[in-house]
Amino acid sequence: MDEQDQLAEVVDTGDGAESAVEQWEKPLPEPKQKALELLVAGRSVAETAREVGVGRTTMFRWMRSDPHFQAAYNRWQHEAEASCYSRLLALMDKAVDAIDMSLVTGDAKVREPLTERTCLPRHKH
Repeated sequence: MDEQDQLAEVVDTGDGAESAVEQWEKPLPEPKQKALELLVAGRSVAETAREVGVGRTTMFRWMRSDPHFQAAYNRWQHEAEASCYSRLLALMDKAVDAIDMSLVTGDAKVREPLTERTCLPRHKH
């Protein structure tokens, strides 16, 4: 039995009510889902509230007091951070490879700035 099944079993009341896990896996109601998508796209709270048709106070209440909305927003944040981290690692590999190749081939455009900022020798030996 995996962790999610164990959690569902612990919170199952046996009266046919949804478990906590099932409640968290449900999609957000339409206005909240649209609000989440707009916030994720970089819209301000005021713009999002206007477009969804709710007040800013409602938006802030969802963000501060609605655990389902908070969980969905936090999931998106974690996914975005993981994606950015992966992309940065890939770019760092490419950057190091490019610098390495430039140093091997003697590319002065790369070598000169590096020698000014690091302890690399100025001339090849």
